[in-house]
Amino acid sequence: MTRQRESGFTLVEISIVIVLLTTMLAAVWNTANAVGSSVNTNSRSAEVTSSVRGTLRRVGAFARSAKMTTLLVQAVQEDVTAGRATAIGEWIPPTDLIWRPGIQFQMASGLLSMNAALSTSPRRLTFEMEPSETANGVDDDDDGLIDEGEVRLVHDMVTIAVVRNIEICEFQLDGRMLRVRIASGRRDRSSTVIRAQLEQSFYLRNN
Repeated sequence: MTRQRESGFTLVEISIVIVLLTTMLAAVWNTANAVGSSVNTNSRSAEVTSSVRGTLRRVGAFARSAKMTTLLVQAVQEDVTAGRATAIGEWIPPTDLIWRPGIQFQMASGLLSMNAALSTSPRRLTFEMEPSETANGVDDDDDGLIDEGEVRLVHDMVTIAVVRNIEICEFQLDGRMLRVRIASGRRDRSSTVIRAQLEQSFYLRNN
């Protein structure tokens, strides 16, 4: 007579089920974690891009009012080499298609005299690196940003920090068009630095 099998699971069967369930749960967890990481990265990227776009608007609000005939630019090493300046940082007449860290200009004051708009006192927009950073392409203070600093507006002996935690703020003149380039970054949940860089162009006044 055949012996009837007892009800229940053997230890081997239970072990197989546990292994299968563990594998399935691990796969689900990895998928969920990957999706969550991707969503976080995309969200952080959108935040950084939005922040850089906002910075462009703020800097552009000052730069777009500049009168072209009053525009000076901050000299770089290329100017010193070419003999257009004696030192880096000197204020000189603009040269097209060179990216520079600062511009100086005057703008219409809104007052009229003999049918001509009066100009404001000179104003400067400059990128100034933080004291803890040096221009070496390295994150010196381990905050995720490289050679970061702030954009400053100087006028009438007053200095205003327009925006902080910026990696790049540069200006380039192309005829009447002034290009502004801004770059910044931010860490996501996995400590990866998400960066964004945008450019915008502004037509300057002729007078």
